[in-house]
Amino acid sequence: MTKEKKIKKSKPLPEITEDEIPFVGPGDIINGNIRFSKGLSEIGKSIGRVADKGSILQVCIGGSIGKCAICNQEITFNQQINTIYPVVSISKYFYYVLDSIYFKNFMKKMLVELQPQ
Repeated sequence: MTKEKKIKKSKPLPEITEDEIPFVGPGDIINGNIRFSKGLSEIGKSIGRVADKGSILQVCIGGSIGKCAICNQEITFNQQINTIYPVVSISKYFYYVLDSIYFKNFMKKMLVELQPQ
């Protein structure tokens, strides 16, 4: 803000090129945040899926099943992650539902019940 109490217009950020889209895996979703530690390789581009900004990523495999985070930029991810993009609601609402202990316990219960006997 300036002294006249007017909000300055921010300059638009440059578009992210395809070479700059990060590639994440389950280990990069930590405490509701996404760690962008790896760049996107050519192989990653050919096999990864793209999630738009505002999408929710949720781990769907292993001991970290149920971990989730909201994307703050366009990213690609591997097959051990699902993406949800709410059309009629805001992402934060679905994130809090998916991150709740009730939903995680329900998911674990369903996994046990769906195991072949």
